[in-house]
Amino acid sequence: TKGATQVLPCTLSFDIKRGDDLQLFDSEGELKASLKLDFRGTGEYKLSPEGGDYWLVPYAKDRTLMETLDRMGHFKHFTKMLRHFQFDRALAGLGRKRWQSCGAVAYYPYYACTTEYDQEYEIYYRNAPFTVLAPTDEAVEKMLKELGGGYAPALTVEEYMGLDEGNMAKDMLKYHVIKGHELTTGYRQPNSTLPFVHLPTNRNNSEIVAFGNKEFQSLCVHEDCVEAHTQDEYGCKMQVEWDKCGEDWMNDAGLFSKRELGYCEISCGKCKKSPETCTDVPVTDIKAKNGVLHVLDRVLEVPDVFEEYVPPPPEPEPEPEPASILNRFPTFGDLGLTDEQDNTEETIEDLIELYLSSRRARRTRQAEERRGGVVLDGLGR
Repeated sequence: TKGATQVLPCTLSFDIKRGDDLQLFDSEGELKASLKLDFRGTGEYKLSPEGGDYWLVPYAKDRTLMETLDRMGHFKHFTKMLRHFQFDRALAGLGRKRWQSCGAVAYYPYYACTTEYDQEYEIYYRNAPFTVLAPTDEAVEKMLKELGGGYAPALTVEEYMGLDEGNMAKDMLKYHVIKGHELTTGYRQPNSTLPFVHLPTNRNNSEIVAFGNKEFQSLCVHEDCVEAHTQDEYGCKMQVEWDKCGEDWMNDAGLFSKRELGYCEISCGKCKKSPETCTDVPVTDIKAKNGVLHVLDRVLEVPDVFEEYVPPPPEPEPEPEPASILNRFPTFGDLGLTDEQDNTEETIEDLIELYLSSRRARRTRQAEERRGGVVLDGLGR
């Protein structure tokens, strides 16, 4: 048909059976691509990220993401790291890994048991579906060679997993596995007018910014689009609502925001798709039972993190200075006395007068008693 000719320039008819190799040559006899048919289940053949060979991409809706990665066979380094840090259990649809240790206690024959769970799995526990951006073995080997430097041998996968006590490899894995979202070429973020999809990953504030095209089944991951939050209590969300994205202080070219596009480049839609800043995903939309898989021909660099503004704690109120009693008579409060009819104007002179009058009355009463007289108080007693 006319539409098919734009996608399929020619149609070839030939006999081929399982296990045969199909090789494509150009007009000069140079090998351009090869394909090995195995007919393992259902699927389709797609050109590999490196070109030259075609991969069998299975229709894997009845398999988990880990089963799909293992079955395709092009992600041995990536799956090795997933298993090393125990992220594979979530992608395999399994429960949390746990260990139980039991021992006898004083009230034998009873036992006390303690249960421990793997800590890293907490990141992904019950957070399906997942989107996995899986770098091929060639992509991981290229990254290991770059880390080793031009004059040193490439790092091994084991050496890479040991860098920074394993945090570098774990951050890379967390950035390439997005939990709670199924990002496909046709995915559109609800209630969003941005020209791209913005999904948070599991490394603090790191984000995935992707441009999708359902018609051409293409996906592009932006490599340099990071939210620099405004350093106030309002944040980027309120700046967008107030239509502040075009103001000069929001576009300071990195003076205070430390970003060339200024503050809130994601929320304000400043990220643009270009060959220099966007990595094309060569193989997209491999569906699995618990998410979707995309194939990368390079390892994405984990972007910097810009923490959201946290207001400083309120300054403690200064302690009241002790009242000076050197130049005045103390009040009831200064002396620690309480009185329901406390009058702040009362001074020590009133207390002295009260004390002296009570002493005089006491001496008078004692003298009258010695003489045998009777003294009536104010109540007639």
